[in-house]
Amino acid sequence: MVRMMWWPLLAGALVASASTDVSLKGTVKDGSGKAISGAVVILAKKSTLKDTTDAQGIFELVTSVGVATPYAISIPPSSRVTGTGNMLQFSLTGTIEQGNIAIFSSSGRQAASIDLGRCVEGNHTVALPDLIPGFYVMHMTIGEEITTRKLMNTGSGLYISDAAIETGSGFRAKSFAAAAPVDTLIVSKAGYTTAKQALTTYTKSDIAIVLTEEVVGECVLPTLPDPSGLTKVNDKLPDPFMFYDGTRMTKKSQWQCRRKEILAMAQKYIYGPTPEVNPADVTGTISGGTVSANIKVNGSTKSANFSIGSSGKILNVSYGSGLTPSGTRNWNIQNSQMDSYNTTIQSIYGSKAGCRVMAAVWAVNVVCAVIKKNSNSGIDYVMTTGCSASAKSAFVTGAFCEGVDL
Repeated sequence: MVRMMWWPLLAGALVASASTDVSLKGTVKDGSGKAISGAVVILAKKSTLKDTTDAQGIFELVTSVGVATPYAISIPPSSRVTGTGNMLQFSLTGTIEQGNIAIFSSSGRQAASIDLGRCVEGNHTVALPDLIPGFYVMHMTIGEEITTRKLMNTGSGLYISDAAIETGSGFRAKSFAAAAPVDTLIVSKAGYTTAKQALTTYTKSDIAIVLTEEVVGECVLPTLPDPSGLTKVNDKLPDPFMFYDGTRMTKKSQWQCRRKEILAMAQKYIYGPTPEVNPADVTGTISGGTVSANIKVNGSTKSANFSIGSSGKILNVSYGSGLTPSGTRNWNIQNSQMDSYNTTIQSIYGSKAGCRVMAAVWAVNVVCAVIKKNSNSGIDYVMTTGCSASAKSAFVTGAFCEGVDL
C-alpha cells in the first residue's frame, strides 16, 4: 500500500493507493499485417520483464511491479502550497514508479512540466516554477492515476483548490495523459526498425505494434589490396562498426553489409576462400543421421551427403571436447572429414576451399540450409564446440554460418 500526503503549510491530506500488476498483451506485425515471430518485447523500466512473440506475433508481459495507484487526492480548500517560496511538499509511505506535475495557463498553454521520476518512501520537496499572477491548472500524474486541480498565483503566494476540475470545464485530465507516460514498450528484431510505444497504463490487452522492415541495398564490397599492399597501421583493435572506407554504421540494417566486408577480409588475409552457399539453391532430406543435399551450381544440381550423428534436437558441430546439454547429437568434424569435404568442393565447384576449416564452413552451411527447409527434422538448435586449436575452428564456423537465423 502506498499513501501520499500533500501538506500546504504542513496541513495533512492522505491519499490511499494499491499495488498494480503488469498485464500487457498484444501483437507485433509488419506493414502488411503479417505476424512477426521472434520479436523481443521489453518493458523499459523493468528491463528484466520481456517476452518473444510467437508464430502469431503475440506477446504477453505479466508480473507485479508494485506501481503506486492513488485512488484520490484531497487538498484543503484555498490552501497555500508552502510558506517558503514556490515549494510543493509531499510525503510517500510507499514507492511510485513514475510521477509528473504539469501546469497549464487559463488559455490551455503548458507553462511547466516537472518529471518526478521514481519516488521512494519518505518526504519530498518539489520546486514549482515562477508563474505570473493568474489562474492555472495543475495536472498531477502519480503512478497510473491522474488528478487535476486549480492553481492560483496571487502574486504573494500560490493556492490550490480542493475541487477537482470536471471534464466539462474545458480542461480534460485524459487529454494530458500522454504527456507523462508510465512506461515504454521497446520492440526489436533483426532486419526491422526498433519500435517504441508509450504506455499510460500497465494493464492493456489490445496493444498493436507495427515494425517497419529495414531496406538493405546491394552490398558493394571494397577492392581489397594484396597483403603486400597493406600499409595502414592501427595500434588499437579495429572498430567493428566502421566500414573499410572509413564510413561509420548509423543503423542496424547496415550490419549485414559490414559483416560481409569483415568476412571478405578474413578470407583474403587469413583463411582463404570458401564457396558461398545460397540457401535458396539448396534442397535435401534428413534421414536418421544422414543429410542428403542437392546443390544448384551454374544451372546444374550436385549432390553431397553428410553424417551428422544420431537423433537429438540440438546439433553440435564438434571439433573436439566441449560442454553440451542433454539431447545433443554430435557431428564430429576432424581433419579427415575436412579433407573429404574439400574433395567434394573440388568436384562440385572445380577448385578447393582455401583451407580445411573453410571446407568445414561450407559443409556446415549446406547442412544448416537443409535443416531450415525441413521443419520436421527434429533439430531445433545448432551449436559448435572445440578446445584449444579446435576452438578456433568452432569460432570460424560460427562467424561464417549463413544457413540459420542466429
